[in-house]
Amino acid sequence: MLRIFLFFSLFLFSSGAFSQVQIPSVEQDEIVYQQKFDQLEGRYKVLIIMNRHCPCTKAHYQHLNTLSEKNPQFSFYGIHSLKNDSMGEVRKFYEENKIIFPVINDAKLIWANALKAVKTPHVFVLDDQNNILYSGGVTNSRNPNRADHFYLKEVLEDISQGKTLRYKTSRTLGCAIIR
Repeated sequence: MLRIFLFFSLFLFSSGAFSQVQIPSVEQDEIVYQQKFDQLEGRYKVLIIMNRHCPCTKAHYQHLNTLSEKNPQFSFYGIHSLKNDSMGEVRKFYEENKIIFPVINDAKLIWANALKAVKTPHVFVLDDQNNILYSGGVTNSRNPNRADHFYLKEVLEDISQGKTLRYKTSRTLGCAIIR
């Protein structure tokens, strides 16, 4: 089977200091959408830990699609972190819900564990050297229509304008990742 190898380092906050984590290879059949997948190297990345059963994650799909469309300088990737979830069901779900960015099926929770994500949706914004610039929620509400702080949107604006980030971390709201 064709394998796409993603050997890159992610820098994570661990006790206030950066630590390096190696992400293992991702097999072709773990990728729900692959048309943009090779862009993971050398760009700003937005990694979104998601779960198809989480109402909070579902409420943010349209907002995340809009951010992805309005910010083409960032590569958006969904990481569906639900233990032992079927690839067929995952693919069907994200196609039906019209997610426009690539999604990786993380049924073994490799990505969620490496990133130390605890809830969905949990967002990580990485620079072109894979340093984590932001880790936290998409907004300050379980539903973006009720939010008054749009953390991810504001972080992407700050990066695009070369400004100091308003947020480096924020509270993540949503469903716990069951390990």
